[in-house]
Amino acid sequence: MKDKVFDYQTICDKDMPVAERRKRYIGNIWSNSIKCKKCNTVIRSKNLHHYVTCKCGAVSIDGGSWHSNFNGNIEDMENLIEYFNIIES
Repeated sequence: MKDKVFDYQTICDKDMPVAERRKRYIGNIWSNSIKCKKCNTVIRSKNLHHYVTCKCGAVSIDGGSWHSNFNGNIEDMENLIEYFNIIES
């Protein structure tokens, strides 16, 4: 059985103000995800150290809401990253 991974999207919405996100150690990326063009799998990193690889192993992503680290051939992936709306508190 795989360990459950904490998903920051369960405690906030896309309009959460920056100050509120920082209190919960959440960055500026709402959905840190890519699509593998080889196997058509969409993968999303759910927190800072959540490293995810597609079904065929061609691409992977890491970084959660803080940054995007990609592995694999750039031609094999489609960027699906979405950012939080800029809401000042």
